Amino acid sequence: MKNAGGLAGSTSSTNNTVAVPLPETDDSIYYVFTVGAAYELKQQLQYNIVNMKGDGGLGEIDPAGKNIMVEDKIFEKIAAIKHCNNKDSWIVIHKWNSDEYHAYLLTSAGLSTTPVITKTGLIITGRELNAIGTLKFWAKGTKLAAAHPFDNDAIELMDFDNKTGVLSNPIIIHPTITPVSPAVYGTEFSPDGRLLYVSSNDNAAETSTLYQFDITSNNAATIVASKQIIHQDNRYLAGALQTGPDQKIYMAIPNETSISVIDNPNTYGAGCNFVYNKIYVGQSVQFGLPTFLQSYFDTASIMYDFFRSGNCQDKNVKYKINRLSGIDSVKWDFGDSQTSQLLSPTNSYANPGFYNVKLVVYKTDCSGIF
Repeated sequence: MKNAGGLAGSTSSTNNTVAVPLPETDDSIYYVFTVGAAYELKQQLQYNIVNMKGDGGLGEIDPAGKNIMVEDKIFEKIAAIKHCNNKDSWIVIHKWNSDEYHAYLLTSAGLSTTPVITKTGLIITGRELNAIGTLKFWAKGTKLAAAHPFDNDAIELMDFDNKTGVLSNPIIIHPTITPVSPAVYGTEFSPDGRLLYVSSNDNAAETSTLYQFDITSNNAATIVASKQIIHQDNRYLAGALQTGPDQKIYMAIPNETSISVIDNPNTYGAGCNFVYNKIYVGQSVQFGLPTFLQSYFDTASIMYDFFRSGNCQDKNVKYKINRLSGIDSVKWDFGDSQTSQLLSPTNSYANPGFYNVKLVVYKTDCSGIF
């Protein structure tokens, strides 16, 4: 891509890059956030502005919006989720040598310069390897999990207010009674948000483990008591976990040539059906999987749309909305001075022609009109 050489970030970083669309730009402008890695010179949060319509449609980096530093010393965690208005986005990082999470809001005006700061009490400091591990949102945006390996060997589970950017109710989960090294690495929520999956490695015992926890109680002791060992092996290390658009969870295993899969991640226990090396990718897999704007995997956040039925000669046109969940009420404008507030209306046109039909959806959540 034009002007894309020399971008900051690191391929070694756990969550090294996430691309987030700038609201109200028809997905033509993206902010590409990068983070540094432990023991490397560049450990900042930076962003690059990408114009997908630039360079004749091939896309280009805005020269004035390249490697813009937001914060120093924040490696290696970054996560992104939609604001509850389903337009803006939150970008969350963890500050090094601190217990602070910083949430930045990206709106149509650009990135906020002042983050929403939450202190959770767990200070990540000491050797820089303590900063690796996944930071992951539940796709609905109300839960956030962080893996803190090595000296901490802990999962930090928190509530997230996707309207204000504030984190609350931190719970510390230790998958093992005696800390192991390098310990926890990947995290992922089941699509329904009831279960949390954690990958972990124990070099001394030469084993890797995939854990599952029932997090519905919001109580650390109860969550730990719900622990299920979904898979354990001494052939490989366990890497990142990531939900796919098919609502399955994928797991990276370094140096393998295939991706492993949890086929039924909403099922507690062995019924979740972990399948080792299910999808062949043809080349050596690494620890990581791509970091996404996690809202993409919430099926309920799909944009509202509508379609009509009937042929071109039919003046009685039926309209349907692609999904009805989350709707308080609607208002149709059929382009011929007629309107309706029905969910599935039929409009009778007096004359053939071209009509611009508009649908306004009033949502039940904090976003209001959508």
